[in-house]
Amino acid sequence: MIRFEDQIKRCSELLYQLCDDVQRLNNLNYFDMNITCEYFYIHLLNCIFGWNLRNKNFTQKNASTIDLVDNDNRIAIQVTSNKSANKIHNTLKSFRETKLYEKYDRLIFIVIVKKKSYSANFETDIQGAFLFDEKSDIYTMDKLIRKIQDLGYQKVADICEYLEFELGIVKDPKRVWTISAAFQDISDSTNGFLNEDFFEIDDYRFKDRFKIELERKPIEIHINGSDKEETMYCILNHIHTLIPDKQIFIIRDEQSWIAAKNRIVDSIVIPFFAATQIPVLQGNINIFIHGAQKHHKNGLELRRRTRSFLNLKLQKNQYPDAHILIKNTSGIYYFLKKELYQGDIESPAWGQDKHIAVISSIMVGSWRQSNNDWQVLETVAQKPYSEIIEYLEKYINGETPLILKKRHNNQVSYELADPEISWCEIKDSITDDLMNRFLSVIKLVLSGCKNHSGLLIKGMLRTMIFLAIHNYKQSAIDRCVEEILSGIKTTNEWNCIANHMVALCEASPKAIISRLQDGLHDNSGLLNLFAEDVSAISWEGSNYIQILWVVEMLLGHKQYAICAIRWLMELSNYVEKCSSGNNPRDTISKVFGIYYNNVAISVPDKIYLAEEGLKKYCYLWDILFEQLPFITSFSIMPTQEFSYREDDGIGVKELSWSEINQQRLAFYNLLFNKIGSDIEKWLKILQLFPHITDQMLNDAIETLMTDLKAMHDSDRERIQYKLREIIY
Repeated sequence: MIRFEDQIKRCSELLYQLCDDVQRLNNLNYFDMNITCEYFYIHLLNCIFGWNLRNKNFTQKNASTIDLVDNDNRIAIQVTSNKSANKIHNTLKSFRETKLYEKYDRLIFIVIVKKKSYSANFETDIQGAFLFDEKSDIYTMDKLIRKIQDLGYQKVADICEYLEFELGIVKDPKRVWTISAAFQDISDSTNGFLNEDFFEIDDYRFKDRFKIELERKPIEIHINGSDKEETMYCILNHIHTLIPDKQIFIIRDEQSWIAAKNRIVDSIVIPFFAATQIPVLQGNINIFIHGAQKHHKNGLELRRRTRSFLNLKLQKNQYPDAHILIKNTSGIYYFLKKELYQGDIESPAWGQDKHIAVISSIMVGSWRQSNNDWQVLETVAQKPYSEIIEYLEKYINGETPLILKKRHNNQVSYELADPEISWCEIKDSITDDLMNRFLSVIKLVLSGCKNHSGLLIKGMLRTMIFLAIHNYKQSAIDRCVEEILSGIKTTNEWNCIANHMVALCEASPKAIISRLQDGLHDNSGLLNLFAEDVSAISWEGSNYIQILWVVEMLLGHKQYAICAIRWLMELSNYVEKCSSGNNPRDTISKVFGIYYNNVAISVPDKIYLAEEGLKKYCYLWDILFEQLPFITSFSIMPTQEFSYREDDGIGVKELSWSEINQQRLAFYNLLFNKIGSDIEKWLKILQLFPHITDQMLNDAIETLMTDLKAMHDSDRERIQYKLREIIY
């Protein structure tokens, strides 16, 4: 048993050490620790005096006069590192002027830097409004330690244990981060480019949902993100914006988390370590962050930040050639961090292991423990499956695993714990022979996709994308995807490949758009995919939707946008309406929108394509008419983005009035020239008469007068009625 005197001595050492730390940081104009001290003293003072203090700065932001309150005992506390008498004078005066004495009987000062005593007279500040005794209501550190000495052995032992935790574990940045320490670490390591501002969230839907969730003060919040570390920093940034005075602890190892039980209260705690189970810390808001491979079923989904947003953040932080960095890394956090990191990033144990079992498992990405799947891994690695698994065993599960082994419904599966980190570690170790062997295998897998698990195919397709984008093997991937698609001869085969079309397109947009163009003419069954009546079939029957999504993704790429629009226009000529919605004509109408540009082409290009389309496709006349102002409300096409391949940052661009007018007048002329004495089209064009130029109006009336002569009486009457309706 530790002697009572030794415990008192240890308490004194730790509290005086805290005084020195606060004073040193204040001298450097760093005052964040003052806020941390407010939370630190809640538990300490409650333990010493038996109070029930809470932080008033959390319930009432930046409460200037008092920091902690005990509403039950009507006590107010100010925790201050300003040891001057003026500080106490000003606080007492503010306490009186704001009539806080009506709510609290005592105002007590805790001075957290070294100070012996006060000789000033504070009566003039009080003016008899409330009682204040500097001898009992001002606690310097000396007085506080003497108060601890008056407590019993068990109380002192509890306080000593609390101080050891708070001023030992909590102050050790290897074990616990405060929010400032977390951002200081990443900012210092990246020359200030990845600072707190860099981690701002651009997912406004998530921000609204997270704010509502935080206001409920639940015991736990689960968040699903693409990268666990990036998500953690983004959440810290957002919390700091919402509640800047709230105490936050990022606990970095399991032992410290266990030690924090019953010692950290009224805080936000974030575990940042791997463990099989992490219990909540009662009395706090526990935020659990999950990476891409371990999403929580009830977690809030935080989408990956857009590349354009990351580019703006890096530009703001004065990073030269930010766009090139984002393009080369696809905005993937681990790739970015590795490029910007000053020094050496500690790799996981498997990161230095270039054994063929490691590299092959990363390339395959994920698989089920079935003959068909593990034969793929054997072929890529050119080793028996049992030997591969035996070698990988040390990297499966654990604290920093390469692979996660999972069981579900008596099936065993293997997945990369973090595909992006894994690829970053081994991408330079992939030889041409290994890549060619891998590509030969995936061609066989996709030619008979029902024989292999979707998990395997998903992992291999991701590797194709990485090879194309990050290993600069686009030509080889183009050839591979072309060969895969060239084997499609039937509607059933289109159905089979459609489920993987988005990933294949991200790997090789060139091969996809070329095959889709051929598919409209080669009798391979592509058109049947859109024409089938699938209203009574399951969702899988609507595989044409996957193909439409792919084409919509290509609309954001200048290199492919025009081809994609031409394909949509031709498809729409064959397919008026699909049975399950998501019709190509709906997409066409949004492409030619007047107010917004949804695609990576210019307004002149849109006008040119509209003219080209009107010459070929009769249906386009009505679609273009509906886009004109005063006819219908505009609609915006949701932007579809690839996961890794960079688009041209078009997003949804609001057009200028000059561009709107240019497009409006051009569309009117195109439509007017394609009326062809069609009565129904004339009735629609008449609606535009009040909104066109005088010259256009005169030309239209002249043409109308000529066409009226050839019309039936009933049609002339309809024109007359419509004109009266417009005039009157």
